[in-house]
Amino acid sequence: MTSLIRLSPPPAPRRHRLPALLCLVALAATVLALALPAAAQDGPARVLRCDSETPFALFGVDTLRGDLLLRSAGGWLVTTRPEAVDAGGGGWSETATYHPEPPGERVYGGSMGGGPIFGVRSCGDGCLQPVTWAAGAWQPLGGTITGVPSGIAHGTYDLSGAPWVVVQQPSPRGEGPDDAVISHAWHLVADGAAGGGADGDGAGGWVKAGRATVRSSGATAAVAAPNRRDAILSGTMRFSSSEPPTAWLGTLPALPAEEVGVLVPARAGAAYLTASGRLLLSRDGQRWVRSRWTPWGAHPTRLWSPGRDYSLDLPTGDRRGALHAIFVDRREDRQHLHLVTWEPEGEWSRVADLEADVTTLNGERLDFSEIVLASPDTWVLLAGCVNTANGPGLVVRTVGAEGLTRPRFLPLRPGS
Repeated sequence: MTSLIRLSPPPAPRRHRLPALLCLVALAATVLALALPAAAQDGPARVLRCDSETPFALFGVDTLRGDLLLRSAGGWLVTTRPEAVDAGGGGWSETATYHPEPPGERVYGGSMGGGPIFGVRSCGDGCLQPVTWAAGAWQPLGGTITGVPSGIAHGTYDLSGAPWVVVQQPSPRGEGPDDAVISHAWHLVADGAAGGGADGDGAGGWVKAGRATVRSSGATAAVAAPNRRDAILSGTMRFSSSEPPTAWLGTLPALPAEEVGVLVPARAGAAYLTASGRLLLSRDGQRWVRSRWTPWGAHPTRLWSPGRDYSLDLPTGDRRGALHAIFVDRREDRQHLHLVTWEPEGEWSRVADLEADVTTLNGERLDFSEIVLASPDTWVLLAGCVNTANGPGLVVRTVGAEGLTRPRFLPLRPGS
């Protein structure tokens, strides 16, 4: 199932599934006693299975509009739109509509970036058709992409708003380090643009921007280049519509093979999260320093050990600005989440501290299964699915310009 959740930022100013260890403290049982919108009581929404055993996974994020697209094993597509801002607490009053996923439509490679969420589907041997979800069906996005090697697809947008597709395949065995893969990149150009139009359907064509061996790409293998409007980053390499692929930073940290992790851009700098949960920071892309900062200490400390006293994770979604990170404090029986940011030009900042699993009215505890940056300033915490007397729904918390909201229940209704 795929579900589209529309989370508009609060008034007045984005598959890292969190580890199982993020069984955080229960909120008051009255959390879900928040009044459900009357619309949630209508219609046969209960035909959709939606409980703590229903697995959901993030498919894509539109970091301009704050849309999230989720997929469930039940074979459903769910779309939601905001109905009214809750003036009482800065939250959202929303309902959702769900649709059966069209049969035979195996769509994957969901986009993470500043534009409508899209994926790709196979159109034959070595052929991909990018598609977006609209009007209850998948619609073509530009023409087909041909000459595609077998591999894992990723979608994103550059800062100019152009869609990109990156396909990664393993590097030949014995060539390069363990985390090396080969990235192939294509970008969409409008009809009439130089080089565009091949295999087009009236909405532009896909042009190859090259291939390169990259390292440390992680789960989000295609993100907008923070300092170039026409480029994206895939691991250690930058792909551009105006020049050949090139390295975007000077060097990676020197680490043993078992510590290979994920590289993340952070404005002019970079961060590297190792396999054991240690965080290395670079302000210039050349020199790396291990961070010992913790959100519960005024100064860096060696007292607390990652993996034992706390763990680190990175939210999925927007990666255009500062580094966003999640500290899971395990020093006490009651575990806590600390949402923080780091600026290469400055220091660490605490965004929110919270007890992070949700207790429903029937005493069921829901872990936060996804924490997403839906935009540079909006965190979305998704706690799974619940079935109530009024039908099924999702439980959501957000952090934005007005701070941390209380948990919200998003009732699910069948679409037309």
